[in-house]
Amino acid sequence: MLYPTFLNVGFLVILLIVIREISKESKLFNKRFIFVVGAVLIINIFLSYHYIQIQSSHNIATYNLYELTSDSMGQMRKVAYEDTESMEDIIVSNQVITDIHGHTYPLLMQLDRTKLVSRKQHQLLYATIEDLSEQLGIFLKYHNSIIAKGEEIEVSQFEKYNQLKSELFNFAHNFRSGGSRSGTRFGIVQYKLFLEDRDISRLQKIAVEISEIIGDLTSEN
Repeated sequence: MLYPTFLNVGFLVILLIVIREISKESKLFNKRFIFVVGAVLIINIFLSYHYIQIQSSHNIATYNLYELTSDSMGQMRKVAYEDTESMEDIIVSNQVITDIHGHTYPLLMQLDRTKLVSRKQHQLLYATIEDLSEQLGIFLKYHNSIIAKGEEIEVSQFEKYNQLKSELFNFAHNFRSGGSRSGTRFGIVQYKLFLEDRDISRLQKIAVEISEIIGDLTSEN
């Protein structure tokens, strides 16, 4: 929380300067000291509360988007165990992937404003979701064009679609594996996610595998 820290240091500097000045008039020192300290504390609490309140709104929005993204990823369970046997199966998978992609971009924007995990994990999680979102965007652009033109995809490619569904399902499982907890600061709700380092490492690995599969699917046909 850099901003409140800056406020606290700033007020402390101001307080020390004021104390130095009013100490020159020792008779008024006690009254002025109490007044200045009280004023500084009140202003500091007000500004800190306002800042935490704004950050909390971003925090809750980010958490909700993370949950929505998790829910959309959970839809992969419905299609991951079904073999791809026709264009209709591909269209169904496409709809699920569209829903996942639709949540990843706003989630990235919210992650810019707050952190649900530690700083190190945040950087890794952000980069992983960003990579996944970019790859899903490439996939959807390519396949929406094929579907719009009414073109057929060769049966020999279906196995790669099965692999993509399987990896997306694995990504969804690890994405949802971490727990969460809410707490309060100044009576304001804050959320935290509890993802293990190994969970994020798995997400990174799976994202790379998804990228490779999508590269194969969009470079052929």
